[in-house]
Amino acid sequence: VSTQSTGDPLKLDSMESKARLVLYTIKDSFGDLVESVAKYLLLFGKSTINELRKLENLTVDQIKDSLIIGIQHNFINFEHKSTGFLEQNSASKVYYSLVPENVILRYRIVKILQYVKDKYGEQVCLYVFKQLVVNKCTLSIFSNFFSFFV
Repeated sequence: VSTQSTGDPLKLDSMESKARLVLYTIKDSFGDLVESVAKYLLLFGKSTINELRKLENLTVDQIKDSLIIGIQHNFINFEHKSTGFLEQNSASKVYYSLVPENVILRYRIVKILQYVKDKYGEQVCLYVFKQLVVNKCTLSIFSNFFSFFV
């Protein structure tokens, strides 16, 4: 990729660094198979399982297992789209996409929780932890929540 096409080499380097960090984090936490699926989604965007089958080194079951892991850990989203409207022969597709911000959140969550504990107490910290990890809320939801206390 040429830096001349973007006009801003710092932005390109930043995007490449972010992509490398996301893929390294996924590989380190979940292994090579999940990283392969995440890399495909990062490069090609929203994809169906049929499109993900282009990954030569993975079986369909391995792709499905990798997607399930990503969905459970909130860094892969899915979207169901139907091609017909209430027709018997209407086909539907499920598109999967990677959410890089939620992968990077894994690095920041410890600092965030320590800040919340110091500023608001242990009960609020436990609540935030539960919302971020168990209920899969994103950090943007909490930015509005904490703005009331500032």
